[in-house]
Amino acid sequence: MTSVVSALRADAVRRDLAALAGAGLDVDEFQAAAADVVRRAVPYDATCWATVDPQTNMLTGSITLHFDPSPDVEARFAETEAEGSDLHSFHQIIGRPLPVARLSDAGRAAISASPRLAEIYRPLGFRHELRAAFTAHGSCWGVAGLLRDAAGSDFGDEEVAFFESATTVIASGIRRAVLAAPSSNGPAAPGSAVIVVAHDGTVAAATPKAREVLSDPTHSGNRRVGLAVRSVVAAVRLRGVDHASARVRDRNGAWMTVTAAPLEDGRPNRQVVVTMESTPGSDLADLLLTAHGLTRREQEVCREILAGRSTAEIAAALFISANTVQDHLKSVFDKVGVRTRRELVARVAPSRGDSTH
Repeated sequence: MTSVVSALRADAVRRDLAALAGAGLDVDEFQAAAADVVRRAVPYDATCWATVDPQTNMLTGSITLHFDPSPDVEARFAETEAEGSDLHSFHQIIGRPLPVARLSDAGRAAISASPRLAEIYRPLGFRHELRAAFTAHGSCWGVAGLLRDAAGSDFGDEEVAFFESATTVIASGIRRAVLAAPSSNGPAAPGSAVIVVAHDGTVAAATPKAREVLSDPTHSGNRRVGLAVRSVVAAVRLRGVDHASARVRDRNGAWMTVTAAPLEDGRPNRQVVVTMESTPGSDLADLLLTAHGLTRREQEVCREILAGRSTAEIAAALFISANTVQDHLKSVFDKVGVRTRRELVARVAPSRGDSTH
């Protein structure tokens, strides 16, 4: 499977991606549509796209097209990505100036040592991979991997260059999709959920609420939360961090924070405790302010607004003039799509975690 990406085709695909970014799609809808558009310029046999918490860079949900990996494969994928040392892991790509990587560029020895290739791709029949991180305004919002089977050709230089050129517009689309109302808006169950994960990654114990949140009889209903759980657990188990968290929207549209930490129980192989609970208002506001594309200073002004402070108080707190505060507010209103402070507060600090409107 080969493609020569002409300048006209590349421009047309980027225009279509930009149109999708402003179409009001939710995250899963946008990723699926964007993957289909990208395929016109860079053909592939299968693909996987995942969202990322822009603060922690944890994977928080995924869609797969043209193949259906088993839960065991998804779990192993989450482990290799969270551990971060595998060839061209997303953890590595996110921090690069050019956020794309072709598997074959690493060299034969490195490729042969890749757990991702040996344990995931080859058993599924894939040999070639092109992956990217989608970053906008300094924050990563998603990642993707394009796959070709062993009978196909590798991704060409023009295809790599095109995919790199499209990363910013795709990031913008995911960022906007985070703000969109979910396609499913059922009620969110109250309370928190807790899981205890053994040193080998198996679930040692779980509250009834946790089993309810993660129940997935169709293998697709709550992939967002499931991948977030796997990511934070793997970061603690395999990378050795003391704390890992991710904010994610569940199948009902409710914002949840998934947090993992080692359990200090005196055992040689520590267990990991995972909590899932409604995202606190301040954390949700931070996410939404970032998603609206506000600058660092504009976010600082917004946080002062959320605290109920006047223009004069904001000017004094941030050591800027009152006129500068008003200039920042005008820019904020334009970006968020509101006209008053009250509307701003309602938009970026919703009273419930299941809506951004």
